[in-house]
Amino acid sequence: MIEQSVQTHPRLARDDWSGRLVYIAPARSARPVVNGDGCPFCAGGDEAPHPFVSPYAFANRWPAIAGRCEVIVHSDDHDDFGTMSPDRIHRVVDLWAERSAGIGSLPDVSCVLVFENRGAEAGATVAHPHSQLFGLPIRPVHWVSGDHERCPGCTSSDPGLTVQESAHCRVEVPQAPLAPFTVRIVTRRHVNDLAGLQPVERASLAHALATAVRALDGLVARPMPYHLWVQQELRPGATAHLAVHLVGLLRSPSRLLNLGAAETATGLRFTPIDPYHVAAQVRAVMKQAR
Repeated sequence: MIEQSVQTHPRLARDDWSGRLVYIAPARSARPVVNGDGCPFCAGGDEAPHPFVSPYAFANRWPAIAGRCEVIVHSDDHDDFGTMSPDRIHRVVDLWAERSAGIGSLPDVSCVLVFENRGAEAGATVAHPHSQLFGLPIRPVHWVSGDHERCPGCTSSDPGLTVQESAHCRVEVPQAPLAPFTVRIVTRRHVNDLAGLQPVERASLAHALATAVRALDGLVARPMPYHLWVQQELRPGATAHLAVHLVGLLRSPSRLLNLGAAETATGLRFTPIDPYHVAAQVRAVMKQAR
């Protein structure tokens, strides 16, 4: 038998049958799973040995990509976007923008992915609300790029899928959602990245994010586990439209969404709820919360 050496540093591999790219990061299997006492993100914990002003960022000690992964702790308590005030969320957005620019300036970084896994059901290994930033050498192929004339974010939205509009942001349900309860926050202005937002636009984005998360929670009468990510463009000379995606991972209050074999095999998604019906539900929840 031929023994193969096991590499411990993260590496990018390409499947020779499908061309699919996969990051292999063996060291991440050593990440601690913390959902009870001894929170590493609270003051005095392993990652916050001293009192701090939230939010704060630090290097991920179990990176998926060597030297290009950071953690952002949203608050000094366990409040999340469903309970934090828009002002506090605004500070998180500011830090996202600052650290996106910092990581984006590193050599060979083509994309800075800002994302959050909310709750253990969504894959979070630490209960304290936090997001992460990855500096990727590639840009996801399905992320839309293009100038203002060809930009889907600049076209008129479908009224049946729009759930909230303001002077600087709109919240909508995608026409082809990844999961039944999916919403997308789109900036009114065609702007590439978080750093390009004006303070009033960041405040509007924070308010829209708070409203969207509360609406998802209201749909299932409990904190909705979700995957959140920021779609932004930092490459010099390139252009895209900034958006924040929220994919709720429940199909009912007590039933977690799981991918089936057909979805894993093909990359297609199958959703049991019409997105127009979801948009109507979200609007009704938002109206009740006013």
